[in-house]
Amino acid sequence: MAKIKTPTPAMVRYAKKHKRPKTYSPTRDAVKRFVRNRNAIVGFIIIMLLLVIAILAGVIAPYEYQAQDYAAAFQGPSGAHLFGTDNYGRDLFSRCLYGARYTLLLALGCVILAFLTGGALGIIAGYFGGTVDTVIMRCMDVLQAIPQVLLAICITSALGNGVPQMLTAIMFSSMPIMSKNCRAAILNVRNADYVEASRAIGVSEGRMILKHMIPNTVGMMVIYVVGLMGASINIMASLSYLGVGLVPPTPEWGLILSEAKGYFTSFPHMVLFPALMILITILAFNMLGDGLRDALDPRLK
Repeated sequence: MAKIKTPTPAMVRYAKKHKRPKTYSPTRDAVKRFVRNRNAIVGFIIIMLLLVIAILAGVIAPYEYQAQDYAAAFQGPSGAHLFGTDNYGRDLFSRCLYGARYTLLLALGCVILAFLTGGALGIIAGYFGGTVDTVIMRCMDVLQAIPQVLLAICITSALGNGVPQMLTAIMFSSMPIMSKNCRAAILNVRNADYVEASRAIGVSEGRMILKHMIPNTVGMMVIYVVGLMGASINIMASLSYLGVGLVPPTPEWGLILSEAKGYFTSFPHMVLFPALMILITILAFNMLGDGLRDALDPRLK
């Protein structure tokens, strides 16, 4: 049986002097840059808290968001009602908690739809170029010529109020931005060496896009998606505030603001707390998006 040799001090010194260098990992470096960004960490923590609130709203909320108590109407913040009550006596704290569930879920749906439509068109335009690129981008220019919120208002006014109508409106209004961002991401890698090598060995166009180009642009696309989350929440709140979004008694933050705007001077708490929820959420997504941009692509800083 072979003897186990105890390392001598000379062997230890040699091992320390000639230790194997650490391998470079882009993912590890990106995580380190992200962790060092305090604003990004704050935004990430806020978003995580909002997700927990959205998931556990039924457990955390002290009242049902539709429960009415006319005897408690127009009460200010107190121990029984942390955010006060509205004109129907409904607890605003409970409605804001449930509003996180509706707002985040609908914003995520809007972003997914915008990516599947506008993002797919941008990827196709960036890869094929030529006439395909020209036709798609000119169509996106026509949509982008109309202000985003105005386009969403026109669509919801034509289709009516409701969740499907709002998703459709925000999807179409976000398509130009998403398509142009995804097109730019694909153009950055279209002439890369690994793409040329894949073409040389006869890789199909579909496999080229799905297996080689999109995975190498995930970082940039994640940045666009996070930024679009904040923009979608802003548009959603604007539509509900103007009365062309969701319908009562849905506890969406913009709709809560719309119902309270007539009482702003007399009972400002009815407007203050849902407005703060919108402000904090959009700010958190913007901070997280900036942090991801600096971490995934420091050249854009």
